[in-house]
Amino acid sequence: MRDIIQHLNTKNPKPGLVVIPTGGGKSWCIADLIDKMGSPATLVLQPTRELLKQNYSKFTGPEIGGKASMYSASMNTKEVGNVTYATPMSLKGKAELFQHVELVIFDEAHLKTTPRKSGKRINRGQVYRFLSKLPKTVKVVGFTATPLTLQVKGNRFDNYHQLSILTRITPRFWSKIIHVTQMKGLYDNKYLSPLRFTSFDRGMRNAKSRGSDFDMEDVRLINQRSDVIPFTADLINESIKRGKKKILVFTPTVEEAYELQKLVPSEVIASGTKSEERENIIESFVEGDLKVLTNFGTLTEGFDCPEIDLIICMRPTKSYALWYQIVGRGIRIGEGKDLCDVVDLSGNYLEFGDPKDLEIRDDQSTKGWAMFVKNKVITGVPIHQEGKKELQKSSPILKNIITFGKHKGRKWVDVPDSYSRFLADKGDLNTKWAEENIKPYLRALGLIQ
Repeated sequence: MRDIIQHLNTKNPKPGLVVIPTGGGKSWCIADLIDKMGSPATLVLQPTRELLKQNYSKFTGPEIGGKASMYSASMNTKEVGNVTYATPMSLKGKAELFQHVELVIFDEAHLKTTPRKSGKRINRGQVYRFLSKLPKTVKVVGFTATPLTLQVKGNRFDNYHQLSILTRITPRFWSKIIHVTQMKGLYDNKYLSPLRFTSFDRGMRNAKSRGSDFDMEDVRLINQRSDVIPFTADLINESIKRGKKKILVFTPTVEEAYELQKLVPSEVIASGTKSEERENIIESFVEGDLKVLTNFGTLTEGFDCPEIDLIICMRPTKSYALWYQIVGRGIRIGEGKDLCDVVDLSGNYLEFGDPKDLEIRDDQSTKGWAMFVKNKVITGVPIHQEGKKELQKSSPILKNIITFGKHKGRKWVDVPDSYSRFLADKGDLNTKWAEENIKPYLRALGLIQ
């Protein structure tokens, strides 16, 4: 806490990031920071109503006893106080109400603060526009477990994905990292629940791309062909027989969430779930009346149920941050819980590994802040580059030279992913020539069966 306060007390401090792992108590740290700063006029922003309630309760609860207001349409209250907890979407066009603010705190700071480029145009987003209308003396600090963004690099003909630290992108919102709590330290001190991983390769990572992630509709088609839903239902039913009490399932599409519901007693939460129904479902799950909760794209942040003892991931992603948030739902210590099992059907574990091996540090080898997993740097590096090297070792055929097309003369392992995927998706592979000259390489790359 000392280094955060020291940063904020410097003259004209630039926006800084505080990195604390999931389960490390960000809500408590935010409340404690406001209290130790003497409760200056503060605006706390968090992306969901669940996080808003959680953060608000930590500051106003008996341990700190602070006074605060809420400004959030989703909470049906719009009150401004000396300390105000708010959701960003509720603040659109309301900057005049917060001209008294001295400190702005972001929770889940990797969201909604990353500028987006579209050609030569830079879209800095609603949050940036809101802050630009506050006094220039406002101090800004962000809290996150994953100070990352997944970027698309290259051009539309030949592109790749890359994880980047938020302080090392251009343009950037966050100027520096001012504090990091390492995951290993929390594990060593028994603050987090152990995770036990089981991984099944169901072929989901062979799906097409859409934007910076996989095309989830294509993932759904792959899942249909490989009977993922019946497999998952059997897994859930067997896990309940073996004593699992709280099972959280992440699906790639909302259709699959409801398909699964037909096979196992469960409830579904998606973006279209009404607020009251959502609260009732979550309460039933937390209280233990509901054993299986299935969701599509909604419970990756701000959902706190320490007793979760099984996570099933059916959603593949290229985003380490999303994988980390999914796994993080089971990382808290709960009553009667020895560990949390994570069953990964998506290939994410094979791609990203166990979050306990993660470290974020300012390293000389990377000339700045970077993320490491088992001392291997995974930020600032094209995703799948290391995987291709491993493929080259395990599949000597990929050392062969391509004999046609615009990449003629290059080794197959060096051909851009986008071109290999184009051949797999659009190429005429139903000829004898393709069977001999293209298919063996696409199979070695894992793009076709």
